Amino acid sequence: MALTRAARSWSQLVLQVLLLLTGLGLLQVVAERTNHRFDLTPGRELSLSPVTQKVLGQAREPLRITVFFRRGTKEQYAQLLERLRVLNRKVEFELYDLDRYPDRARTLGVTQYGRAAIEYAGRRTVAPALPEEELAGGILRALRGKARRIAFTTGHGERAPGGGPESYGRLAGALAAENYVAEGHSLLDGPVPPETDLVVVAGPQHDFLLPELDELARYLKGGGGVLLFLDPAPLPNLTRFLASTGIRLGDDFVVDREKRVLGTDGLAAVVELFKQGNPVSDPSANPIQSGAVLPSARTVDVAAEVPGVEAESIARTAPTAIRSARPRWWSWPRSGAPATTPAGATGAWSWSATPTSRATRTWTCSAIATWRSTRRRGRRARSRSPGRARRGCRR
Repeated sequence: MALTRAARSWSQLVLQVLLLLTGLGLLQVVAERTNHRFDLTPGRELSLSPVTQKVLGQAREPLRITVFFRRGTKEQYAQLLERLRVLNRKVEFELYDLDRYPDRARTLGVTQYGRAAIEYAGRRTVAPALPEEELAGGILRALRGKARRIAFTTGHGERAPGGGPESYGRLAGALAAENYVAEGHSLLDGPVPPETDLVVVAGPQHDFLLPELDELARYLKGGGGVLLFLDPAPLPNLTRFLASTGIRLGDDFVVDREKRVLGTDGLAAVVELFKQGNPVSDPSANPIQSGAVLPSARTVDVAAEVPGVEAESIARTAPTAIRSARPRWWSWPRSGAPATTPAGATGAWSWSATPTSRATRTWTCSAIATWRSTRRRGRRARSRSPGRARRGCRR
């Protein structure tokens, strides 16, 4: 009887051990298949940015990253690469000391410390392994295979994509990290190249000629995109061109003296009301946490419905802003000498202030507006009424 009890106790113990081992095995399998990491640091320093996560989500084939580091810096690269592999199991990486493996580095096209050779689907690119956004840009170039092209218009006093301090060199550098190539192009020299993904008009000081606007219209009808940065300046042809799409470009500039920004002349426009739900003004990944300060801005609004065009106002200034109208003969002072101004006014313009409050029904969506043609690829044209667009802006 005693032997039977002992055998029963041993059998129960063996069964419990087997169940425990089975549970641990199942837990290990689940852990390997569903790997989750929680970042509890205050600034989420151990998490990848939403842009990097989106880029890695496009990798459907093995993505190989080979980093060549300087002795003593291996760990900082390893931490980032490990986070990439946790997010996408298609990522494979290796780290080599450049001083010990120079031949291997030259074979992969690497000649500097801290560079990564990224290989995907038979393509190879070389990019800085740090910071994270630089590596993400290199991965994106390897995934896409070719760069996207952006054309900056020239010939009207626009800012160039590179050069002096007044240029958009920093913007062009950021675009290069996202696999975009920015180049200048004159619409008088010929049509927009067919491989161009976007045309940027960056602050023209002189108006466009009608043949140039005809070329822009042709490019848009073919499915292209145009981004306009328009400072206060007399642009009658461009104003009529936008009016044909239902967008009204004000012949004025915006001033907000009550929200004067330190270090400015008080004529800057502060944009702090953004439309909810729009991917530009209210992105889900990186929501806008503060307003935008525009050193010079003019009013932009949706004026009318146009078949085949969907227009939407996405941002506006505070009710304290004023719309400063100017006479038709107004011109931008090139010499810096002040023009005739009323008593008490500051700045080099002749202007009269008109409040942009709700009572005047003037909507200042501060030079930020988006529109796109819906005629391409056989899609049925849609339009949005000005009332709906205005109701979309926060009050």
